[in-house]
Amino acid sequence: MKTFYLLLLSAALGLVCCRPTNDPTPAGSTSDKSGSGTIKPVGEPLGALISKSIGPEGGIVASPDGRVSLTIPAGALKATTTISIQPITSTAPSRIGNGFRFSPHGQTFDKPVTITMAYEPDSLSSGQPQVLQIAYQNSKGIWETVDAVTVNERAHTVSVLTTHFSDYSIFESYTMDVVKPIIGYGEGTLVGIYSTFKQNNLSVDPKGIQLSDPTKVNELSNWRLEGGGKLLPENYFATYFAPAEGPITPNPVVISVEVRPPTTKGKLILFSRITVMGDELVLFFNGAKYTMSTVSAMSYGKGYLIGGGSIEKNVSIEFTTLGKGGAFGDLQKSGQAEIGIGVNNVSYGCVYTECKKTAPGEYPDPPVRKFTPGSVTFTVESGYVTGTFSGEVVNTKRTYCYDKPEFASISGSFRMKVL
Repeated sequence: MKTFYLLLLSAALGLVCCRPTNDPTPAGSTSDKSGSGTIKPVGEPLGALISKSIGPEGGIVASPDGRVSLTIPAGALKATTTISIQPITSTAPSRIGNGFRFSPHGQTFDKPVTITMAYEPDSLSSGQPQVLQIAYQNSKGIWETVDAVTVNERAHTVSVLTTHFSDYSIFESYTMDVVKPIIGYGEGTLVGIYSTFKQNNLSVDPKGIQLSDPTKVNELSNWRLEGGGKLLPENYFATYFAPAEGPITPNPVVISVEVRPPTTKGKLILFSRITVMGDELVLFFNGAKYTMSTVSAMSYGKGYLIGGGSIEKNVSIEFTTLGKGGAFGDLQKSGQAEIGIGVNNVSYGCVYTECKKTAPGEYPDPPVRKFTPGSVTFTVESGYVTGTFSGEVVNTKRTYCYDKPEFASISGSFRMKVL
């Protein structure tokens, strides 16, 4: 319980920072319907601008990776304008992924334009895409909803109409926070429901709601547990207790609850999963599941050495970390992790070499050492290390300039006693 309330306290101590005073309030800003929102700092740029000249005939500006697009209809602009999009760190409460800066900042349109952003389904705390909305940061530094959104669950996108430019971000209007998403047999964890909307003075119109740091939601009903163990609901949270022994089915267990959002007619069912493990390490390699028959974890200098293997399945995995994990790297600083995987006598790692090739057999530039995208994160509590990992690894025999790298996707979870 102490950990749970510390989380609430940390959420309330958000940094306070306003936009510059010469930044005008964008057209389309509306009065606050939910009391004072939380002032947040402005996001920092994360990449290059994506720019395109759009005239009165309209057009589309989109990122090469498909994460964001802007559709401008004919008649929205009076003159040809250079339209730009830039990824930024999102500071919106209960944000999902990065935000995006649309410029010229404060640009207005004679007709609504459509902003579409992509989301990762696994990033949703509630498992429910219908809680997703889009907000912009106003001149006071407060994130504010624009209008009703359209969620495309098949394409994993959220779209909204707007008549002005600013910084925009996807956020979850409701979150289902699990203090410990991975626990051992005989252990328990807390599950809380929070909202970025203040639970008063709201109507079914979602436009112009200013976002606050997440606060508890009391209007809950029909808590349910699918799987072994016990679930004890109490107001805005519930406590899940895993059985003393396993195995259990299904695993992860699924916890769900009904909420009645004040901005919609009807109800939403939020759900989250909790994995119950003994001393285990589970690896998903290109979609195939491997459960290690032997596992071990030990402190190693300033970090940890975590691994496991299965002789009968001819698979093994090992992490070496500085600190408590982080992005795949070469262990030059805390917050990095090296990984090695063996599957069917083929070795995979996180390091490869990239060279610029101007002609067959010619590599005029020095080779660049690169790391595959991915990370491992974990906690150490009561003598146990518990965590997850995901990303890509590369065949270690195909890591030089003249090789085409052979990548494989990985993910998984682990829990084991530290030796």
